[in-house]
Amino acid sequence: MKPAKQGKRAWAIALLLTIVATGSVLWLREQKADAADQERDQVVSQEAKRVAVINGAAVDEREFQLFLQSVKAQVASYFQTTYQAEVSQGFWTETYGGEVPLVKAKQLALEKLKEVKVKQLMAQKRGLLKDPGYPAFLEALTKENQRRKEALRQQLVIYGPQQYDAWGYYTYLVSNLEPRIKDTINEAEGPFADRKLLDERYALLVKQELESVKVVVDEPSLARIKMQ
Repeated sequence: MKPAKQGKRAWAIALLLTIVATGSVLWLREQKADAADQERDQVVSQEAKRVAVINGAAVDEREFQLFLQSVKAQVASYFQTTYQAEVSQGFWTETYGGEVPLVKAKQLALEKLKEVKVKQLMAQKRGLLKDPGYPAFLEALTKENQRRKEALRQQLVIYGPQQYDAWGYYTYLVSNLEPRIKDTINEAEGPFADRKLLDERYALLVKQELESVKVVVDEPSLARIKMQ
């Protein structure tokens, strides 16, 4: 091949490589931009799912739905007993004696959530709980179920269910917080000679927190929630 032709070919290859490299850089920039947009969208989506804030702690829509489902049978029983209502299609949004089952269920769920959040925040203040948020809980749930799955694979002994559902693990963690909070009260104010006195002191502290609790409800978000 003649030198002139070789030079032209080399120049063409170099130009092609430059175009490809430039295109790759632009593509990577677009990918990063798309990823950033998706991340922002996820943040916005998470914020949109916030139903309430209790003493500064956000209540996720998924978290609220857990509590809503937990009172479902109780509320249905109340309307059946009080108004002889039948739990059929349309039951949750019907009005009975000026009361709506879904509205009552949401109110009851929020009341239960207030008490739980107060306890979680008491635990956080005492260094017993790092993050009372629901995303942190879901992360802990995933890790615990992975741990149990691996333990079963290795034929190790585990206590409790093979896998937790969200409500089961949530209530398990909350129930375990109470004795740990009481231990910190006993260390700070005790020792209490009578366990009953310690229980009463704990109940009093919870009551005091509930009396001054600040709840900010996102009404549009709450209104969108339906009974599953």
